Amino acid sequence: MDADRPAVGKAAAAGKQVQFAAFGNWGYDVFGLFLVTSPDRIAQSPAEVKAFAAATVKSVKYAMANPEEAAKSMAAQNPAMDPDLILAQWRAASDTMQTAYVKQHGYGAATQDRLQRTIDLARTALKIEATVTPDQLYAPGLMPS
Repeated sequence: MDADRPAVGKAAAAGKQVQFAAFGNWGYDVFGLFLVTSPDRIAQSPAEVKAFAAATVKSVKYAMANPEEAAKSMAAQNPAMDPDLILAQWRAASDTMQTAYVKQHGYGAATQDRLQRTIDLARTALKIEATVTPDQLYAPGLMPS
């Protein structure tokens, strides 16, 4: 995971040979994080689904703009976690999330071609034989614009 860079840095400081490359640097132009729900929930509670999606986007954007506050909040809920490591991991993850695609389309936006690339990668990596189309996995109009 891209956010493991701080842990990898500690290993390197201990004299271990490590290398890091973000997936995007390897040419992967696919989705990494996404929200999942059922078609029934979308049909029965579209406003709830839209509100959850909007709250997720808003919170991620806020955490990107306020990484120290986000790390402190997470550490407050997870006392066993090191706040400095949380901050370093979040900053690393945030950096890798700011891809050319996100800069062009916005955080949370989806296009049919990128959805298809994500499906193709998952089918190949997981040896999924079933045909899957973007329309089976993505419901347009639920993410904030």
